[in-house]
Formats: sequence, structure tokens, C-alpha cells
Amino acid sequence: TGNINVGKTITAKDGTVNLTTGTGYIDVGQSVTASANVSMKTNVEGDITVGADVTAGHDVTMDVKTGDVTVGADVTAVHDVKMDVKTGDVTVGADVIAGHDVTMTLKSGNIQVGENGKGNVVASNNVKMTVASGNVSVEKTVKAKTGNVDVLAENGNIKIGDNGATVETVAAGNNVNLTSQNGMIEIYGKTVSETGDVNVTVVNAAYGQNGQNIKFDQHGLIAAGRDANLIVENGDLHVTNDVIAQRSFNVRTRKQGNIMLD
Repeated sequence: TGNINVGKTITAKDGTVNLTTGTGYIDVGQSVTASANVSMKTNVEGDITVGADVTAGHDVTMDVKTGDVTVGADVTAVHDVKMDVKTGDVTVGADVIAGHDVTMTLKSGNIQVGENGKGNVVASNNVKMTVASGNVSVEKTVKAKTGNVDVLAENGNIKIGDNGATVETVAAGNNVNLTSQNGMIEIYGKTVSETGDVNVTVVNAAYGQNGQNIKFDQHGLIAAGRDANLIVENGDLHVTNDVIAQRSFNVRTRKQGNIMLD
């Protein structure tokens, strides 16, 4: 029990930064840097706050049971970025970049990446963002260069991008999977799967609770290397540009809803 409070920076030039509390917060005023791993955990209750960048030569791990994770600027790892919060929000001021995987898992809370024109989530392999109850919001782009983009908001909304039609906003080397339950999905820009499928699904308990439940706006093109599957249950779907699928294009509403392809 107790807090960790560092006014400026923490640097491990030849090793690991490991900060752990039981009940108590971790607060670093500026940046955290390690040549190996950065591990920051509050095992019972407490926030993790870093004023600037978090940078690791291998993995960045941030784990909170009850509390928020807030990073003022970039989170960068040569290997994996892993954030796990049971109850609380994750807020990153700029970009999240991993040389392997980005995994962000929340049981109850919101994910917010980016502000003031910044906000990219990029992994060389896979990006997985999962919220059991809450929203996922990424200011600019989500990209998995060789793997899958998986974004799931079980009881909440997904909003990605503030881009034009030609800007790759959600992009994967393999599959793009976007799923919202009792919410809506909004993509502002282009959605691309190079070799796999684009799967976008919204399931609502009743019609009319969230307006247009799947919306690809800013004249955002959808391009799938195999199939494009757009499915909404008890809701409406609106796509403002072309849908290009190298194999099959499947669009349907279940129970009640409308389809608008401009």
C-alpha cells in the first residue's frame, strides 16, 4: 500500500523499469524509458499516469485492477504493447506503436487514443482492442501491417478516424473485424484488408436506439482482399462510397433496419 510519485523521468539504459503498487497510484511527471521492458501495475486500486512518452526496447505492460491509465504522449514498444484494465479508462494522448502486437483489454471503461490531430494505433502484427462495457475511440488510424485488426465494444460504440476518402483509416494485412453490441460503429476514412476479409457487425437489442448503427463516412471506401461482410441487427447501415470485395460482398439487416449505399 502506497504511491509512487516521480516528478520528471525514469530511465533504465540497460534493463527494465518495473513499478508496482498494491493500493496506490503511480505518477511519473515526464517520460518512462527502458532498453528492455517497461512494466507498470497497480494490483488492487490506483491510477497509472505518465506525463509524456512510454518507450521500451521490448514490451510495455500496463495493468490496473481499478483505476485509469493515462499517457500524455506516445506509447512505443519494439515488441508488444499490453494494457489491461478491469475497471477504468485508458487515455493515450498521441500514438500507440508496437513492433509486434498491440493488445488493449478493458472490462469496464473507455479507450481513447489521440487528440489534436494525433492518435494512431499501429502494430507490425496484430491490433486487438476489446471493451466489455464502454467505448473505443481512435482519433486517426488503426493499422495491423501483417495481421488482424480486431476491435470489439460489447456494450458501447466504436469511432475511428477523422480522415478523407483516400486515407487508410482501418487497415490490416489480413482481416479487419469490427464488432459492437448495443452500440454503433463510425469509420471516417478508408477501410482496407489486403489479403483477408472486412467484417463489420452491430447487434442491438431493439431498433432505433442508436440511429445509424454502422456508418462509413467522409466518402470512405471499403476494400477487402476477400469478402466484405456488413451485418446489422435492429439498426441502420450507411456507406458513403464504394465497397470493393475481391470475392464476395454480403450486406444485410436482421430483424429491423435499413441499408443505404450512396
